Amino acid sequence: RLSSLLIAAYIKQLWPDMFIAIRYHSSEYFSLNKIDDLLMDNQPLFSIVDCIVLDDSLATCNKIEEVICSGSGIIDDCPNILYKDHVTNKIMRTKSRKVVYSFAECMNRRIDDKCNAEHYISPATVVNMKLNPNTACFWNKCTFCAINKKYKYINNQEFIGLEQKIEYIEQLVTQGIQYIWFEDEAIPPDILVAFAKLIIKKDLKFKWQVRSRIDNVFSEEIANKLYQAGLREIRFGLESANSRILSLMNKFPAEITLDTVENVVRIFTTAGIH
Repeated sequence: RLSSLLIAAYIKQLWPDMFIAIRYHSSEYFSLNKIDDLLMDNQPLFSIVDCIVLDDSLATCNKIEEVICSGSGIIDDCPNILYKDHVTNKIMRTKSRKVVYSFAECMNRRIDDKCNAEHYISPATVVNMKLNPNTACFWNKCTFCAINKKYKYINNQEFIGLEQKIEYIEQLVTQGIQYIWFEDEAIPPDILVAFAKLIIKKDLKFKWQVRSRIDNVFSEEIANKLYQAGLREIRFGLESANSRILSLMNKFPAEITLDTVENVVRIFTTAGIH
């Protein structure tokens, strides 16, 4: 944000030796790591910031703090960052390394705004998180999509099973969380079904929304099972209602037609899922 850069510039005026790092900059669609090659030439930016963390992982940020605040090691020891070498005046890139994200790193919790309006939903009861924090979109073939390009440092492999994830979510529900928005790019139908079965087995009571892909696998039975598990909104990317355009986009495999799209929408709407 411009405001962040203005604050950084003002800090540099007051304390020229202050080390300023840009971190946690990724949003749902945007991340500086998608333009890292361009940032390598951005001398004006690096005149007011010293470092950009490209992976947004807590481990990388902790390592930077060790180096800068404690003098433990050198800045080159921190993977996945861009930094300004003030001796050579060059912008440097450190070694690239895969990272593993925890639930906590991909979760956003809020505080209560204490509103007394009718039907008010406290922000403290809502959480945004990822069910699969180390996985990008499983399709990853849409020609127009740039979202997956920000997932440069993951293995596309989950390291804990659904049972452990359910235990974590159960703790959130115990703490008063009633609504969860899973921000995964797209969760496959089989994982959604397995997740729903575990929610029902544990008798967890919370409402959730999710993104997936239009698929022939979705049936009335699956939609009803997901509704029983608390799913109230599912987001499908369609992009176009023109078969030729969809084909050029490589949006769906050949067996997915516009009839499939209408059928899937009908199935979920009938089940009570928006």
